[in-house]
Amino acid sequence: NGFLWIGTDNGLNVFDGYRVRSYFKEQYPGLCSNQITSLFCDSRNRLWASSNSGTTLINTDRNFSIIILNDSVKSNYVSFEVFETKAIGIIQYTSKGNYSFDEKKGIWMSLPWSNKEFISLAWRDHQPMDENSFVETGRNKTIVLDYKLQKKVFEFQRFFGISSCRLNDEEILLATFKGQLIRINIRQQKMIKEYPLTTTINGREVNTEIAAIRKAANGDIIIGTSLGGIYTFNPATETFSQFIRSPMYTGPYAIHETGKIHCDSTGNVFIIEPGRRLLYFNVFKYNAGNIGNFSDNA
Repeated sequence: NGFLWIGTDNGLNVFDGYRVRSYFKEQYPGLCSNQITSLFCDSRNRLWASSNSGTTLINTDRNFSIIILNDSVKSNYVSFEVFETKAIGIIQYTSKGNYSFDEKKGIWMSLPWSNKEFISLAWRDHQPMDENSFVETGRNKTIVLDYKLQKKVFEFQRFFGISSCRLNDEEILLATFKGQLIRINIRQQKMIKEYPLTTTINGREVNTEIAAIRKAANGDIIIGTSLGGIYTFNPATETFSQFIRSPMYTGPYAIHETGKIHCDSTGNVFIIEPGRRLLYFNVFKYNAGNIGNFSDNA
């Protein structure tokens, strides 16, 4: 319905374009935790909220319910990510393993083959390749899992992986914490090109410490860093643009340190900045704005 749901370290929030309404565990016992780490809206318009104390499902009537695994694991597990596949429906990654949800039976089924791949992955990030395949980034390697075929279809070894995203049907872009972007062809099973991403601080060239990358609606890659602000990368021209806050510019778009990034289909880009601020702009208009700090009475 166009509302923007925002998970924070202090409550779940919904922004309707005019005001922010906040939900807390104390008032809504069906909410596992006030510390929300990830959100996902599925094809039925249900919202899944992940936390370090389990998963909460919010239906279209805004009823909150705690997800129970194996009929007994209620809130003593960490929920990393919830997502949806065409082949087998809802899947969630947890500290107790990976599960798919059987909608007809109303039970969660373990995914042993997926669990096996996660043992040595040191998982960091998750992004879709298509309706059934997903890029999973780990500290030492990046893999592509196909949930229709129920197997790993690609693996690339590289240390310090932090984030990945789809470029096209054949290519992905892998980012490392050390400030490297690696273009990989998964069909050919090889690296195509490597792009070092550096910035200058006090006259010294240093790596940018990439935090996250995401593909925007116009095809550009949005890159959030810890030291160099925001970059955009055009895969066709292989060119970068950098946006940092300077003493002459106090607007919300140019910042130095970023966190998670979310890009929607209309061109909006939402970026977390440390300090409890959510920043946004549109890649087609490049109008910057921000949604201010959240408070208990927001």
